[in-house]
Amino acid sequence: MGKKNKKVEAKLSDQELEPSVIGYLEESKNSIIGLVIFFSVFILVAFNLPIISEYVNKYLGKSDNFSSSVVDDTDDNSDKKDDNVKTDTMYDLSDTLEFTYENLKFTKFSMTCSNGCSLSINVENQSDSNILNTSSKFYFELYDSNSTMLGRHIFDTKKFEKNKNELYKFKITNDEYDKASKIQIVTKSVDDYPNYELTDNKLTCVSNGDTIEYSYDSKKISSIKNTLELANDGTTNYDTALTLYSKIASNYNNIEGVSSNIIEVSNGFTMTTDIDTEKVNIDRLENNNYYDSETDVKVVKFEMEARGYNCK
Repeated sequence: MGKKNKKVEAKLSDQELEPSVIGYLEESKNSIIGLVIFFSVFILVAFNLPIISEYVNKYLGKSDNFSSSVVDDTDDNSDKKDDNVKTDTMYDLSDTLEFTYENLKFTKFSMTCSNGCSLSINVENQSDSNILNTSSKFYFELYDSNSTMLGRHIFDTKKFEKNKNELYKFKITNDEYDKASKIQIVTKSVDDYPNYELTDNKLTCVSNGDTIEYSYDSKKISSIKNTLELANDGTTNYDTALTLYSKIASNYNNIEGVSSNIIEVSNGFTMTTDIDTEKVNIDRLENNNYYDSETDVKVVKFEMEARGYNCK
């Protein structure tokens, strides 16, 4: 961004201006010759005024689009640039892409599609303090070659720690994997989320065997029910997942207002968790899919859909 030229206002003295004598014009031939020279110079300057103004403007750093019309000094905010307005930029997606947004440097973009599609992004906080991801949250949006948005994904972290690199991996759809050619990083606050009205006081979000029901009472979340079904694929990944979720369920049962259990079946297991939002501090559950009782339904729907859930 170029430096702005300072406007220097000419100030006049409070005292009345008095005329000064700079010479006397004698009634002679010399005076007539002087007048002829004066008017010749005047005409020459007037004729070349556009050229002169171009050089002056270039020297002062002003626009080359010089206008000889009358200048209106009336303030017009519509023509002034607001330096506080943030412009989001769309980038061509590639594994060599690097850019900085809000003191965060984004690098190492990589898409894979094996046992589900995903996009990996490395994020480095280049500032000397933590960058919070709470009141306004960071998202990335994927677009096709026609700049049509294919999907939006949320960075699920409460803060980006100072001077730290971290690799984030996001699940994306097959359509995003096949068509995405552009990416954009944006920040959105609650005011940016579209409104949503419930029809039966319940919002249900579903994704790949994970179902979460948010029950509302007087526009507040009264309870959350999470049912997770995981199939046994006969690999060590299933055994690891079963061990992990069994530990989570055990920890949840030690928190007032939460009950959780796992039932093993022939082809996998089902984990059911019931949460009374009036009794529990949601932060203790360490799950971004769980919201406190005061959360507006539009927040839940917008953010859960940015996590790949279908909510209605």
